[in-house]
Amino acid sequence: MSDQRPIVRISPWLGGGVLTLLVLQLGLLWLQGSLVQRQREDILGLREDVQAMAESLEDDPQGQAESEGRPIPVRLRAHVRTHARHRVRLVRAAWFQAKTDDDDKANGGKADELDAARRDLDRSKQSTKEALDKARDVQDKLSITENIRKAEDKAKVMAEGQQLRPWLWAGAGLALLAMIARPLLRRRG
Repeated sequence: MSDQRPIVRISPWLGGGVLTLLVLQLGLLWLQGSLVQRQREDILGLREDVQAMAESLEDDPQGQAESEGRPIPVRLRAHVRTHARHRVRLVRAAWFQAKTDDDDKANGGKADELDAARRDLDRSKQSTKEALDKARDVQDKLSITENIRKAEDKAKVMAEGQQLRPWLWAGAGLALLAMIARPLLRRRG
C-alpha cells in the first residue's frame, strides 16, 4: 500500500485576499495608533489643567486670586465662587441678625431703616459680582489668544494624521503590485 496524500489545491485568489487583509489590518492598526496618540495628548492636557487647578486651590483656597487678577480656570471659578458665596451669606446673615437684634434694643425705629439700607447694599454688591462674573465668562469665551491656541492644536493633530498617509498609499500600491505580479511569476516559473 502506497501512502499517497491528495494534493490540496489552493485558489489563486486566496493569496491575494490574505495579502489584502493584511494591508487592511495594517491600515486599521495605523488608524488606531493615531487615535490613541490623540487621546493621550488630550489626557495629558487635562492632567495639566487638573494640576493647575489643584495648585491654585492650594495657593488660594478662599478665592482671593480673582481679586488679585490671577487667572483661574473657568471650571474652578464657579466651584470656588459658590462655596465662598455660601460662606459669606451665612456669616452675613448671622452678623446682620445679631446686629439688628442689638440695634432694635438700642434704637427702636431706626433699625428698620438700617436693615433696609443693608439689604439694598447687599443686593447691589450681589448684582455687581454677578455682572463681573458674566463679563469674565464672556471674556474667556471670546479670548483671541485662546482661540488661536485651539486652532493651532487642531492643525497640529490634523498634520500628524496627514503625515503617514503617503506611506499608507505606497504600501497599498506595493501590495497591489505584489498581488498582480505573483500570478504572472507563477505562470512563467
